[in-house]
Amino acid sequence: MQDVKKIPIVVGVTGHRQYNEKDSVDPVIREELKRIKAMCPNSPLVILSSLADGADRQCAKIALEEGYTMIAALPMEKSEYANDFSKESLEEFEELLSKAEDVFIVPDTEPHKETREYCYRQADIYIAEHCHLLMALWDGSEPVEGGCGTAETVDIRLNNTFTAPEERNICPDNGLVAHIIVSREETSEPVLCRLEWKGDRACFESVMKKTDEYNKAVDKTDAEDRLCAADAVSMSNQKYSGRVLLFIAIIATSLTTAFLLYDEASLHMLIIACGIFIVSLILIVKIAERNRYLLKYLEARVLAEALRIGEYMDKKSSICASDLFTWSMWTDNPWVGWAVRAIHVIEQGKESKGTGKEFIESQKRYHEKALKRVEKKDRTNQNILLIALIITIISYVAALVFEITAGGLFSGNPLMSYERLEFYRAVLKIVMGVMSAATLFAGNYYGKLSMEEEADDHMRMILLFENSKSEYGEELSYKLIREILGENARWYSYKSRGKAEISL
Repeated sequence: MQDVKKIPIVVGVTGHRQYNEKDSVDPVIREELKRIKAMCPNSPLVILSSLADGADRQCAKIALEEGYTMIAALPMEKSEYANDFSKESLEEFEELLSKAEDVFIVPDTEPHKETREYCYRQADIYIAEHCHLLMALWDGSEPVEGGCGTAETVDIRLNNTFTAPEERNICPDNGLVAHIIVSREETSEPVLCRLEWKGDRACFESVMKKTDEYNKAVDKTDAEDRLCAADAVSMSNQKYSGRVLLFIAIIATSLTTAFLLYDEASLHMLIIACGIFIVSLILIVKIAERNRYLLKYLEARVLAEALRIGEYMDKKSSICASDLFTWSMWTDNPWVGWAVRAIHVIEQGKESKGTGKEFIESQKRYHEKALKRVEKKDRTNQNILLIALIITIISYVAALVFEITAGGLFSGNPLMSYERLEFYRAVLKIVMGVMSAATLFAGNYYGKLSMEEEADDHMRMILLFENSKSEYGEELSYKLIREILGENARWYSYKSRGKAEISL
């Protein structure tokens, strides 16, 4: 049973129906599946297969032995598909089908045609487009334009060589293929069966590692489903990211205070405190960079919004929320894009949560409440900055009055001894320096929270949903989804500028 909180790692399968059994392919398949399992110990693992004769079934059998869950994506109705199999093959097919977590007929991706080859090609496209990794048992033969088969599936995966629906945005060609070299059955001599990589391996291993890292964080939440888990992970990292910025502001102000006391009050031992504060700042920034608090917060929020949209989309379609991601969303968060596609496999054919009207109305209410919260917090932040600024101005005025009166700034006749005069000057310098630094660091801290921009975003979303009555329907319109995702991309862009850094 799939973990309803986590993102599955999906391994798609394509391969020849007949390949030379002397090639000793099984150890290579098993080794790769074990490697993925070791790389993603916190993630549910899924094998996605059409269960055709040959490679599809062999990979499925080994994956089941290794603890993977199987999902069968069939090219056509089972009764029609069965015509491709011998009696013995059909028995094997039925046995494997009984072990599948889910079975569905793939939706059309390209314009519909009434041919058997078309159905097989749609299954090829679906598997190529909805898996983290495509495992291909293939002899390396060239693809045929518009064809169906292993070579064509690999080409679709690497180069998007299919007729994409008009609704779909431009997506990067960044698929990864684990090419397991085999020979065809008619080949007289077996080949040295081995694995070669096609595509950006580094990118996709990063995608899988980030997905697994996210799933590890999900284990620490009390969430009951994937959307709640994404919300929980996002809020947790938002809290840590905010604390880091606050600590930096506090320590930087403390460093300024210690240095002024060392310089003006001749408290020479405070030079050690200055060193401790500097080291603390460096360590805090390094910890924040290593743990990626800000990016994890933003990535989980982007995932949560995509999942929220996905709950109201047509799950019988081949189009999912990440197919409508902007280019920047795909390039900034590729693991999120592939996570949404993987979840689409798990939820294929299921009912939507509600109507498009219900989504629009619920999101309008959410943004109205969020706007009030942000505005209240922004007012509090502005008041804190104003108080700090007023104290800074008061300390400056006090220093000016002191210099005019006691210091004899214009008269040239000080009202007290040089020693007392220098003492009070030192105190005023320390107060002015500390308050100026506190105002500066507080402004930097609150500025990175981007409250004003966030409030503007909520206002725009409220207006968007107020003017979306024409989009009411059973499912969300692609036009509205693009607007929502576009705002999400903008939010990610300005929020990502608030990273922890030392600025003294």
